[in-house]
Amino acid sequence: MARMRYLKPEFWTDAGIVKLSPFARLLYMGCWNFALCDQGHLPDDPFSLRLQILPADDVDAQALVEELVAAGKLRRITARDGRRYLHAHRLPDHQKTDKRWAARCPVCTVGVVDGPSGATSPEAEGSQSDPPVPLPDSPELSTSPATSPELSEPLPDSPKLSGTHHRRGGEGSNKEQLLAPASGERERRRPRDDLWDAIVDACHVDTTSMTGPARGACNRAVAELRKIGASPGEIARHAEAFREHWPGVTLTPSALVRRWSEVGQPPPRAAPAAPTPHATLWAQAERGRA
Repeated sequence: MARMRYLKPEFWTDAGIVKLSPFARLLYMGCWNFALCDQGHLPDDPFSLRLQILPADDVDAQALVEELVAAGKLRRITARDGRRYLHAHRLPDHQKTDKRWAARCPVCTVGVVDGPSGATSPEAEGSQSDPPVPLPDSPELSTSPATSPELSEPLPDSPKLSGTHHRRGGEGSNKEQLLAPASGERERRRPRDDLWDAIVDACHVDTTSMTGPARGACNRAVAELRKIGASPGEIARHAEAFREHWPGVTLTPSALVRRWSEVGQPPPRAAPAAPTPHATLWAQAERGRA
């Protein structure tokens, strides 16, 4: 599972990093994101790493991995199940590990039969009393969260948190912060509002993928419509009129409110063209025959 990682500013001028080729640096940073666990284990599969990290670049992923191994940034290890893995061994030196996540990594589960001393076995994983502390002279990574962002839901042996909010480690610090529930949870708990339903239906808004700013703009539009006493039926009619007035413009809740008074009137019609002199003479001749 991919995870968010952080860079220190000194990373870009680190002596060990500047010696790498540009694509090797990118691949190395991507290995932090796609490591199987906080210990930095990755499958020894350059092709898969390229698809995850450099999908649109014509590069030799095998050569990049070999460059990182030669530079000491990655190590090759063998797990007890016989499978080969890469190990970004500096990763655990710069973050506080989340032991709940380590159990999901095959290497952490079965252990290592050979490789660097930094590799851990299941027994050693559970015996660590204190998390690693960032090294002051190593600029590669900044301190990361005390708990994994992906693990907001407790595992079976962890007590569930009460209340409508989840507490988890603040990104980039050791302080806990209270985070609001996901947008899908808010949507399920939102009381029914006919005006809200009418405007999102009229504007064809997908509430499941609505961002925070878009939700705020929709709430403000509903509040304005509530002030003027608009009904769901009027919202639907004004939305239809908006599209008739401006067929090439995307209809949003904010745009509908701004143009509310304009779309309440029928759209302007083109004035009939003035008859040509020839048509006038022809019409007079026709009336004379009658």
